[in-house]
Amino acid sequence: MRTLLMHNPLQGKSILIPRARKQAASLSDRIKLLGGTPVEIPLLAFRSLPLTEKTKEKLLEGGFTWLLFTSSNGVNAFFQAWEFKAPEHLKIAVIGDKTAETLAHYGYKAAFIPSSFVAETFAEEFSQQVAKQEEVLIVKGSLARNVLYSSLREAGIAAEEAIIYETYFPKKSESLLVKALREEQLDVLLFTSSSTVEYFMNVVHTYELQQSVKTCTIGCIGPITKEKLNDYGINVDIYPDNFTVDSMLDRLVEFLQE
Repeated sequence: MRTLLMHNPLQGKSILIPRARKQAASLSDRIKLLGGTPVEIPLLAFRSLPLTEKTKEKLLEGGFTWLLFTSSNGVNAFFQAWEFKAPEHLKIAVIGDKTAETLAHYGYKAAFIPSSFVAETFAEEFSQQVAKQEEVLIVKGSLARNVLYSSLREAGIAAEEAIIYETYFPKKSESLLVKALREEQLDVLLFTSSSTVEYFMNVVHTYELQQSVKTCTIGCIGPITKEKLNDYGINVDIYPDNFTVDSMLDRLVEFLQE
């Protein structure tokens, strides 16, 4: 049995994947390779929103020196919304390696990536890269915090925000989640953002499923997500130093083998 677990460390474990369908595939595939059973119930869905004509015009005419993306979703929504060709002087900053990879898919290389993939670290390090006369356009989703904008403005840097996509809870996931929790089909719950925690816990409280959550192993990435779980009285078992889903899964394997 021990040999089997070494080769299939997630054997017998059903693991909640709360990401949108397109984002869930790679994580689900890796869980299967490790012997686990991924349960895809997206707690987030996205709707693209258009940039204002004023923002488009300023961007194309060179009014911004930096374009800043906070997520892969923002990159996809931005480049899928219009055929954008960056002015030669424009530099692009991103949070996270995955966001940089998505950006590269559209033919652009990130000029700045922070040492840690959280907004506070990004704001501190990025402020040192921007000259006072340079202007920054922050492209983000509807639920993203305004830490970057506020921090840059406090540092005397001209920054504007553009909401490029809306995040919402897909209603069809509600019944799936309720069924999975009531029937105790989930052994591990993985959370990738504070928004996934919010939507998940709204369902838990609405249907009084708190007891079902107590039997699950809980994993998350990022201090904000962890803090949100703690606010709901939930202890986090899996919390990787590197804030990526791959690192979270690696830490889960280590946790189960301890």
